Amino acid sequence: MEELLKIGNAAPFWGCAAISVGIVALLALRYVKLGYKFAGSVGLDRAACNRAFKSGMISATGPAIAQVIVILAMISVVGGPISWIRLSMIGSAATELTAARTGAAACGVELGGAGYGLNQMAVSWFTMSVNGCGWLLMVWLFTHRMDKVSDKIGGTDKAWRAILTATASIGLYSHMTSPYLVTFSGRTVAAIIGAVSMFVLIQLGKKHPWIKDYSLGFAIIAGLIGGYFFM
Repeated sequence: MEELLKIGNAAPFWGCAAISVGIVALLALRYVKLGYKFAGSVGLDRAACNRAFKSGMISATGPAIAQVIVILAMISVVGGPISWIRLSMIGSAATELTAARTGAAACGVELGGAGYGLNQMAVSWFTMSVNGCGWLLMVWLFTHRMDKVSDKIGGTDKAWRAILTATASIGLYSHMTSPYLVTFSGRTVAAIIGAVSMFVLIQLGKKHPWIKDYSLGFAIIAGLIGGYFFM
């Protein structure tokens, strides 16, 4: 396995990873600049954008911690460069790890297990890369049409658009959380603690507005800690 990882962590692959991650970083920077540029057209001033940006960075702390834990497992079997590339593009360590396992299973071996050699690792890499093509294709085909869909569903009524966005978010997170509430486990505890923490933080935010910027990040971290002790 050590010899395999020497190949997986070779300098050319790190170079490819640096290029890929650099492109993602430039796109993110460009997106932020465009957000600030057109914020005024939707009634947001620069101060509101700064608060939103800070809140987003803080809220990302919890998920980032979870990703780091899983990416360590990926690095130990498929190498650092491919892990860095895939996580910078897709952002879901669990999804990429599943794809790597699927590639290994297609070769009749377990990921990182006996018989997992260079060819098997190459198949894992290929599966991880192909796994994200469908999402990117959907973005390319349909993102530019979402404004028309939004106009047809929400019309020009700003209040209705706000309600539509809120209900869509509630439906999304309820769908993601509901499987963990069917059977009791550490994930159930994490979901419950996260929900309770968020409710408490929202109430505190009414008296102390600064808490609102940190509420989601704190709730996620509280859920992670609670779930860890009940795993």
